Amino acid sequence: WLADDLAPYSAELTRIVLRDTTEGAWVAIKDPRTCRLLPWWLSVLKEAGIAPVFLFALRRPAEGYKSLEKRDGFSADQAYLLWCQHYLEAEQWSRGHPRAALEFGAFLETPADEMQRVEDALGIRFPRSVEQASEDLAAFISPSLRHHAAGVTTQSASRIEALANAVFDAL
Repeated sequence: WLADDLAPYSAELTRIVLRDTTEGAWVAIKDPRTCRLLPWWLSVLKEAGIAPVFLFALRRPAEGYKSLEKRDGFSADQAYLLWCQHYLEAEQWSRGHPRAALEFGAFLETPADEMQRVEDALGIRFPRSVEQASEDLAAFISPSLRHHAAGVTTQSASRIEALANAVFDAL
């Protein structure tokens, strides 16, 4: 992201961000791979005059593993290491910015409570208040949206899985 040959791409990204956003507009990006280039994106956002806030949408590592196993055939160790890499890079590069964590399971159980907690933690207000949105959240969000449920892993977890669970607990 610091390479001179990326400067034209940074300028183009800044132009696109400025074109596609308006002052006061909310933009959200939900892609765990974004953290891989987060330093680059932070420089683009700074150039565009945008101060980001970060919301960590946390899924238990075993849920991420089950999803990656089903979709991509990942082994457990590969999935847990990728999970750790994404979250640890996001944690590292988001330091110094407002950030909060939202655990996916808690969000499915009590979406309005979790969204209120996010607002309070980030010091923001959503365009539509959580109180106004609570009925719609309850009608739209349900625990049935969880495709891969996993509880806390037992003592038989591999060292890599135990590492991922420790990162989850720390986040």
